[in-house]
Amino acid sequence: MFEICNTKESIESDLRLLTSMEEETLKEEFGSKKQMIISKNLKKLEEKYKESSLVNYVFFDDLDKFSPFSLQNDVSSDTFFSEIYKILKSSEKIFTCKRINKELKFGELTVRDNKIMIHSLTLNDIPKGSKIVQFKNLREMIANKTMYAFFEITTKNGTSHTIIIQLYDRKLVPHFIKLCTAEKGSTYKNLPFSKGKNITMDFDANYRQLSRPQVILESILEVKSPKVLLLDYCKNCLGELPCVENDIIVTGRSDNGFQILRVAQPNSYSILGKVTYPSDLLNYVTFENVEKILDCGLVTDV
Repeated sequence: MFEICNTKESIESDLRLLTSMEEETLKEEFGSKKQMIISKNLKKLEEKYKESSLVNYVFFDDLDKFSPFSLQNDVSSDTFFSEIYKILKSSEKIFTCKRINKELKFGELTVRDNKIMIHSLTLNDIPKGSKIVQFKNLREMIANKTMYAFFEITTKNGTSHTIIIQLYDRKLVPHFIKLCTAEKGSTYKNLPFSKGKNITMDFDANYRQLSRPQVILESILEVKSPKVLLLDYCKNCLGELPCVENDIIVTGRSDNGFQILRVAQPNSYSILGKVTYPSDLLNYVTFENVEKILDCGLVTDV
């Protein structure tokens, strides 16, 4: 609150300076020495706001409406999430926030068993008195822990199921994470599932063609990426990991969508992660009954 008030005073001071410079410019002849000095000062002011961290601060019309959540700067990620967990278990509301395309977005934090669910940044309004944690702080803290993604999916009969995926080498799967959090605007939320393709092997270990292609990965679900990708460039690499029979794995698509598959033949595959919950996903999800993604986000253990 103190930092925000000081920042607000600084901005108001610069606005007064800007107004006075505009008035002085109108009085001076075009190309005069004084006008050139004013132009240089305007340029300095512009550079200040380009480089300043002021754009990362959130300003509310009613500061009493929200309670900033903060801890000491040197706090560990375990302590950080333990405090959030205690607050959520006491039935208080916590939201994370980030400005996306000039619009303030919120994502709710909820508790499931001993995990904290960080829902995608898609809300524009939140309850009065909610606690707020900046998204950039949350991402910094979660980077030090084992990271999971979650998808809440709905079936055609109206029931919903949560899928939790442990991510491997998250530095190599930036698009997948950003589309789960919606931190760049685009999100997997509300996208429909489709029937994906099985991955087959046409050759044996000696590269001899098989008479019958053997299914090595059996497709469960596939999601195509959103049409508009507001993501910064980063090569979407996959980490190779050994998988045993009946593992449920997630692989990426070239358009930043993803596919969920069952391992039919043990091997090492290039994957984004493994489904850790539910262990019997095949009993809940079929091509015929699944409809779309209700929600998505990240998960962390407490």
